Amino acid sequence: MADGPIQRLWDSMQEYAWNQGRVIKQAPASFALAVLLACIPIGFVMWRGIDALYNERIAVLQATIQQLNALKAEVIPSARTRDPDGVFQLGQQVGRVDLPEIDESKSIAQFHRITGAANFNTSREFEYRNYVLRIRTIAGETTGDLAGLRTRALVGVECDIVDRR
Repeated sequence: MADGPIQRLWDSMQEYAWNQGRVIKQAPASFALAVLLACIPIGFVMWRGIDALYNERIAVLQATIQQLNALKAEVIPSARTRDPDGVFQLGQQVGRVDLPEIDESKSIAQFHRITGAANFNTSREFEYRNYVLRIRTIAGETTGDLAGLRTRALVGVECDIVDRR
């Protein structure tokens, strides 16, 4: 280490403090001020290092958030790209609603019919527009096979509004 003014001050303080003890006894305020002045540069260097570390960590977290938002946009299509009359489970359209009647005050949604419901799981919650719904009752169900394609329609469907998305 270079023999600079801080080093000389530190050496002289050590000599007095450890060998003779006169500085502390005769001028405690001066000794305290000298110790404080010696610690300021050390504290400043440590603060800059910690600040740089936090700034780096914040930059990494912001990049991670951007990546997650990009993945979210790929995995979960926005409401604007979805069929407004579509019924969705696990991000996939599993049916289409005819003649919806929504009564938010009673937390009930009724559909005259849900068509194209071959892959629709009636025991699971599903999304319709900005609602998360659970089927309460189904008045009727029709299934069929048309040219090798399985078809299914639900009639008179009444649902509870569980949540909003």
